[in-house]
Amino acid sequence: MTDKKDTPPEIAGWLFLAAILAFASSSLFDGEGLWRWNVVVLGFAFIIIGCVRLGVELGARRRRKPPEA
Repeated sequence: MTDKKDTPPEIAGWLFLAAILAFASSSLFDGEGLWRWNVVVLGFAFIIIGCVRLGVELGARRRRKPPEA
């Protein structure tokens, strides 16, 4: 049984969801000019941060898995 303290919080999925919402809001709210570009850049930033976080979470899962005999 694994301890909750050993597992990092799983937030990569939430970061990818935030990226989707950022991209969708740029077209839903019909942003103009600089506002639209700022939201698109924010969406890409969420994707990059989500990828890094996903790597951390998957690495923690691999280290936590017991060796097979």
